[in-house]
Amino acid sequence: MIISCECKAKRKLAQIGYYRLSGYWFPCRQIARDGQGNPQIVIQPHMLERLNQFEAGTDFESIIRLYLFDKKLRLLLLDAIERIEIFFKNLIAHDLGRLHAEAHTQDSFIHTKFIKNGIWSKWQKRAEDQLGRHESDSYMWHRRKGLAMPIWVATESWDFGQMSKYFSLLKGTHQNRLARQLDINNSRDLIAWLREINTLRNQCAHHARVWNLRKNQAMPLLGRAMTSFEGFERSQRLLVFIDGISYLLSRISHNSEWSIQMDEHLKTFPKGLPNCSLRNMGGIA
Repeated sequence: MIISCECKAKRKLAQIGYYRLSGYWFPCRQIARDGQGNPQIVIQPHMLERLNQFEAGTDFESIIRLYLFDKKLRLLLLDAIERIEIFFKNLIAHDLGRLHAEAHTQDSFIHTKFIKNGIWSKWQKRAEDQLGRHESDSYMWHRRKGLAMPIWVATESWDFGQMSKYFSLLKGTHQNRLARQLDINNSRDLIAWLREINTLRNQCAHHARVWNLRKNQAMPLLGRAMTSFEGFERSQRLLVFIDGISYLLSRISHNSEWSIQMDEHLKTFPKGLPNCSLRNMGGIA
């Protein structure tokens, strides 16, 4: 690896950590090959054995730029996911709250199979625990008055995972009605997306590397062909999730500029690092 300033490299390693940074330079390590020159596979087709030597042109400064690119990428994703979470909580509270003020406690909204197998009761227990730790003014007011907690207060205590799980437990009639408000015809697709966005949210919140994230299976299309971003190809890479999130934001707010901000950020992807490009994110460049 090319290190132009040893002092700066030591400082960055002390700030960020060797192990964390090693994930960013891992793709730059030379690929181990057999006697016929074929790559040696470790576990799966995309997991190749790597040598301790780097490809020519790997420099520490570019690794740091890739690290900073990934950091801003996570912040942009968290910004979008926050908007989706707040909107969807409000959507659930408003739509189901019209039918019953305490809809989140009512078995009648839940698919019977989840009541029978105990998943619904487990969800309720976790929701009660989360609500008990909640300290918002509205929650404290209802508790002081000894009033039942309405769904529009309860949803504020849910995290993304609790919210998405509740949606997955609802009867199909409720799921489909909510999904249609986002121009999504198949509520099962929305269930899959909310589940995966929650996973992505947790990865971003815990500062995990996401720029070259790869999922085990492709995601369903949401409402239209995924072609929001220049140089995009359908894959199991991060651009698929960026595009799906962009679609959801476009249904939440027609004036959203998040996809523009993301597109501008993608154009800043560091150039010149071996085996590192937008192709690792699902791009064709």
